[in-house]
Amino acid sequence: MSLKVKKYMKKILTLILISILLSVGLLCGCTEQNTSQPDEEARFVGTWGAYSENFQTTFSMTFSSDGTFTHGPMVFDWQIKDGKLFLLDEDGKEQSSYNYYFTENDTKLHLQTVGTDVYVTYTKEV
Repeated sequence: MSLKVKKYMKKILTLILISILLSVGLLCGCTEQNTSQPDEEARFVGTWGAYSENFQTTFSMTFSSDGTFTHGPMVFDWQIKDGKLFLLDEDGKEQSSYNYYFTENDTKLHLQTVGTDVYVTYTKEV
Protein backbone atom coordinates (compact mmCIF):
# COMPACT_ATOMS: atom_id res chain seq x y z
CA MET A 1 0.00 0.00 0.00
CA SER A 2 1.14 3.46 -0.72
CA LEU A 3 1.84 6.02 2.01
CA LYS A 4 -1.16 8.14 0.89
CA VAL A 5 -3.56 5.19 1.24
CA LYS A 6 -2.20 4.35 4.71
CA LYS A 7 -2.67 7.97 5.88
CA TYR A 8 -6.17 8.05 4.40
CA MET A 9 -7.09 4.73 6.10
CA LYS A 10 -5.67 6.00 9.39
CA LYS A 11 -7.83 9.16 9.18
CA ILE A 12 -10.95 7.12 8.38
CA LEU A 13 -10.27 4.73 11.27
CA THR A 14 -9.72 7.69 13.62
CA LEU A 15 -13.01 9.28 12.53
CA ILE A 16 -14.86 5.99 13.03
CA LEU A 17 -13.42 5.56 16.53
CA ILE A 18 -14.28 9.16 17.49
CA SER A 19 -17.83 8.64 16.17
CA ILE A 20 -18.20 5.45 18.20
CA LEU A 21 -16.91 7.11 21.38
CA LEU A 22 -19.25 10.09 20.96
CA SER A 23 -22.22 7.79 20.33
CA VAL A 24 -21.48 5.71 23.42
CA GLY A 25 -21.02 8.86 25.50
CA LEU A 26 -24.34 10.28 24.36
CA LEU A 27 -26.20 7.02 24.90
CA CYS A 28 -24.82 6.66 28.43
CA GLY A 29 -26.45 9.97 29.30
CA CYS A 30 -29.85 8.64 28.23
CA THR A 31 -30.39 6.16 31.05
CA GLU A 32 -33.74 6.46 32.79
CA GLN A 33 -33.59 7.65 36.38
CA ASN A 34 -36.31 7.45 38.98
CA THR A 35 -36.74 10.97 40.24
CA SER A 36 -40.05 10.35 41.97
CA GLN A 37 -38.41 10.28 45.37
CA PRO A 38 -35.39 12.37 46.32
CA ASP A 39 -32.54 10.56 48.04
CA GLU A 40 -33.11 12.40 51.30
CA GLU A 41 -36.71 11.17 51.53
CA ALA A 42 -35.63 7.63 50.62
CA ARG A 43 -33.50 7.56 53.77
CA PHE A 44 -36.66 7.78 55.90
CA VAL A 45 -38.64 5.01 54.19
CA GLY A 46 -39.07 1.99 56.45
CA THR A 47 -40.04 1.14 60.00
CA TRP A 48 -38.23 2.75 62.89
CA GLY A 49 -38.36 1.75 66.56
CA ALA A 50 -37.42 3.48 69.80
CA TYR A 51 -37.41 2.46 73.44
CA SER A 52 -39.13 4.78 75.89
CA GLU A 53 -37.54 4.91 79.33
CA ASN A 54 -40.58 6.73 80.70
CA PHE A 55 -43.06 4.07 79.56
CA GLN A 56 -40.69 1.08 79.63
CA THR A 57 -41.83 0.06 76.17
CA THR A 58 -40.75 0.03 72.55
CA PHE A 59 -42.81 1.80 69.93
CA SER A 60 -42.45 2.07 66.19
CA MET A 61 -43.35 4.29 63.29
CA THR A 62 -43.32 3.70 59.56
CA PHE A 63 -42.50 6.10 56.75
CA SER A 64 -43.89 4.90 53.41
CA SER A 65 -42.62 5.91 49.98
CA ASP A 66 -46.13 7.14 49.10
CA GLY A 67 -45.69 9.99 51.59
CA THR A 68 -47.70 8.50 54.46
CA PHE A 69 -46.51 8.05 58.02
CA THR A 70 -48.07 5.67 60.55
CA HIS A 71 -47.56 5.60 64.28
CA GLY A 72 -49.97 3.21 65.96
CA PRO A 73 -53.47 4.10 64.75
CA MET A 74 -52.41 7.58 63.61
CA VAL A 75 -51.76 8.22 59.92
CA PHE A 76 -50.22 11.43 58.60
CA ASP A 77 -48.63 12.64 55.43
CA TRP A 78 -44.94 13.50 55.69
CA GLN A 79 -42.48 15.60 53.76
CA ILE A 80 -38.98 16.98 53.95
CA LYS A 81 -38.78 20.74 53.43
CA ASP A 82 -36.01 23.21 54.24
CA GLY A 83 -34.02 20.49 56.01
CA LYS A 84 -36.84 19.59 58.40
CA LEU A 85 -39.29 16.70 58.67
CA PHE A 86 -42.95 17.75 58.67
CA LEU A 87 -45.95 15.62 59.62
CA LEU A 88 -49.15 16.90 58.02
CA ASP A 89 -52.82 16.15 58.72
CA GLU A 90 -55.21 15.01 56.00
CA ASP A 91 -55.83 18.64 54.99
CA GLY A 92 -52.10 19.23 54.50
CA LYS A 93 -51.79 21.34 57.64
CA GLU A 94 -48.61 21.00 59.66
CA GLN A 95 -49.07 18.93 62.82
CA SER A 96 -45.46 18.82 63.95
CA SER A 97 -41.98 19.52 62.68
CA TYR A 98 -38.61 18.04 63.54
CA ASN A 99 -34.94 18.70 63.07
CA TYR A 100 -33.27 15.44 62.11
CA TYR A 101 -30.03 13.73 61.30
CA PHE A 102 -28.93 10.17 60.55
CA THR A 103 -26.00 8.19 61.95
CA GLU A 104 -24.57 4.68 61.68
CA ASN A 105 -25.06 4.32 57.92
CA ASP A 106 -28.62 5.66 58.07
CA THR A 107 -29.74 3.05 60.61
CA LYS A 108 -30.20 5.61 63.41
CA LEU A 109 -32.60 8.51 63.01
CA HIS A 110 -32.33 11.34 65.53
CA LEU A 111 -35.34 13.65 65.81
CA GLN A 112 -35.74 16.85 67.79
CA THR A 113 -39.14 18.48 67.99
CA VAL A 114 -38.62 22.00 66.63
CA GLY A 115 -38.68 24.61 69.39
CA THR A 116 -38.10 22.12 72.21
CA ASP A 117 -35.31 20.15 73.84
CA VAL A 118 -37.11 16.86 73.14
CA TYR A 119 -34.83 14.40 71.33
CA VAL A 120 -35.63 10.80 70.37
CA THR A 121 -33.33 8.33 68.62
CA TYR A 122 -34.92 5.65 66.44
CA THR A 123 -33.31 2.51 65.05
CA LYS A 124 -34.28 1.19 61.62
CA GLU A 125 -35.96 -2.19 61.88
CA VAL A 126 -34.93 -4.88 59.42
